[in-house]
Amino acid sequence: RKEKRGARKANEKKEEARKEAEEKRKEELEKQEEARKEAKEKEEEAKKEAKEKEEEARKEANEKKEEARKEAEEKRKEELEKQEEARKEAKEKEEEAKKEAKEKEEEARKEAEEKRKEALEKQEEAKKEAKEKEEEARKEANEKKEEARKEAEEKRKEELEKQEEARKEAKEKEEEAKKEAKEKEEEARKEAEEKRKEALEKQEEAKKEAKEKEEEARKEAEEKRKEALEKQEEARKEAEEKKKEQKEKAEEARKEAEEKKKEEEEKRKEAKEKAEEAKKEAEEKKNCLLYTSDAADDLLCVDLGGRRIIKKKKF
Repeated sequence: RKEKRGARKANEKKEEARKEAEEKRKEELEKQEEARKEAKEKEEEAKKEAKEKEEEARKEANEKKEEARKEAEEKRKEELEKQEEARKEAKEKEEEAKKEAKEKEEEARKEAEEKRKEALEKQEEAKKEAKEKEEEARKEANEKKEEARKEAEEKRKEELEKQEEARKEAKEKEEEAKKEAKEKEEEARKEAEEKRKEALEKQEEAKKEAKEKEEEARKEAEEKRKEALEKQEEARKEAEEKKKEQKEKAEEARKEAEEKKKEEEEKRKEAKEKAEEAKKEAEEKKNCLLYTSDAADDLLCVDLGGRRIIKKKKF
């Protein structure tokens, strides 16, 4: 019974030690699995954050690019409107100059026409006067008629000369008006050309500014992407380090479990040896009878009369 009880206790201790080792191993595996899951979740979160940051940086770069494009488009529209306004102003000035030239030409023509009419009226008056004088002279004398004719001829020549002079003056005025109109038109054209050049220069500057802004936005997006990649790399390295630490901890836990297992194995061996010893002692106790009446010798087994009786149990 003692042997069975000792063996049962040894087996129970062995089973308890095995269960404890199994529970500890399960706990270590669960901790290792949790640590691995946490590291994986952190790595996934870091990847998601880096991806979100990269997406945000790309969106910001696209928005800045779109804003720069819109600003350039607005500036280009404004420059085109200004250019159109300058062209309209130049056209209006040109039309005004043409109108003024036409008006001046019309005025000069009217003045020449009036002078011509005046000259014709004067000539008509002179003819009437000549006729009257001729009639009078014819009445008075043929000589006076001849003189009057000569005078009328001279006056007619003078009137023709005056008419020719008035025509020349009107022509000169018309030429001057045409020259002035051409000069004004040329000036208006030059001003419109200068304004168009300025508008083109401003448009080119706006394009350059938009291009510079787009380049800056692209550089910022590239820097943000690099930062996101660096952060992702740092997160990955941290995850790797944590994974290594967890592996080291798991290895240490495994080593501790191995050591505990070895200790348990040694304890189990000791318990087994003790059980074997206890079994041997029990076997020896079963193989002999010890009586208290024998106090003289140190032999293992004696009978009542002092005789040694050794009974071997047959199994």
